[in-house]
Amino acid sequence: MSAGGQVFGKATLAEFHAALAASSSERLKEQLRRFVSFDHWIAFEAALHHGDLTISGSLKVPAYCTLIDGQLDVSGDLDLRNPGIEEGGLFVVLGNVSCNRLIGEYGKCVFIDGDIEAREAVITGFHDSSLVVCGGLSTRLFIGCDIAAEVGDGAVMDYGVGTCVALGGLATPAQAVAPRNDEAATARAVWPESKEDGYLFDAEQFIARIDAGLPILR
Repeated sequence: MSAGGQVFGKATLAEFHAALAASSSERLKEQLRRFVSFDHWIAFEAALHHGDLTISGSLKVPAYCTLIDGQLDVSGDLDLRNPGIEEGGLFVVLGNVSCNRLIGEYGKCVFIDGDIEAREAVITGFHDSSLVVCGGLSTRLFIGCDIAAEVGDGAVMDYGVGTCVALGGLATPAQAVAPRNDEAATARAVWPESKEDGYLFDAEQFIARIDAGLPILR
């Protein structure tokens, strides 16, 4: 089962900001201030869920901008791809996130005011996107080619390409957190074949298999 709009209500710009102000941590507020205003995106289309949310199945974002002011537990995939819109948008959770796979989107800004545990994969290597996690990140597979995730409390990734850095993106190459297993080991652990253009893998290789109902990890 996939859940979407039925558990969310439409939100005005004022309602979206009120929920952020009431429930977000100071750490998250500080990170949001680093970015340009999202007001024009929020005013275009926004959805809001008050309180904790548990989804049996997968969750596809119901709007261009989505806010959950509680914990989010998804037994299936958390799919941030916009319905009917090519790229951009905002996704915010004011608590911990648990899911099977986090699937990002081109240009989407994602803020998690807690930890994220993606049991199988975090796929966030999309141009102009961002993933900011105020707590920690843990997953088996991290696909973040050229798009480092920012974490407040560290990261644990078994396989993958890409790195996690401290909040604010402040890290030397030596301080960045890489997956425990290198790219060669990752190539043996996943189904998509490595490319030959210097990027090894890109996010679309994994998305295509997920959309076809095929496994991405061996």
